Amino acid sequence: MSSYRTVHSFDTEYSADAVEWCPAEGRTDLLAVGTYQVDKSDEEKFSADQRKGRIYLMRMRGDEALEVAFRMETAAVLDMKWSPRGMDADLAVLAAVDAKGDLALYKLVVEEGTSAVGLKMVGTCCQWGNAYYNRQPSIGL
Repeated sequence: MSSYRTVHSFDTEYSADAVEWCPAEGRTDLLAVGTYQVDKSDEEKFSADQRKGRIYLMRMRGDEALEVAFRMETAAVLDMKWSPRGMDADLAVLAAVDAKGDLALYKLVVEEGTSAVGLKMVGTCCQWGNAYYNRQPSIGL
């Protein structure tokens, strides 16, 4: 029988509903955490603006400590995924879907010469691929 133990705990204030380790080479110590909270102050006029969230980048320090390396306010995070494994840290992108129905792409930003990290929104153009050839469509940015 397996046994589990708590290595670290952190209060995200809002409900944590999406958690993803960064697969980028040299950045596997980063954990992205997406949160979701419903503001019920005006239940009669419920809107997407009442669903708020945050994206955290947590850094693993040693075997038993996580620290907040970056925090960003967003609409409520429904899901998020890092770009595929095997990418260099300078190409790592986190895709996040929020309660407003938006898909945001955030590039991992590492401040040179320091341990500071952050996320910067990217995506300046979009192109569907293979749609004209009856193949599985894909999207490129």
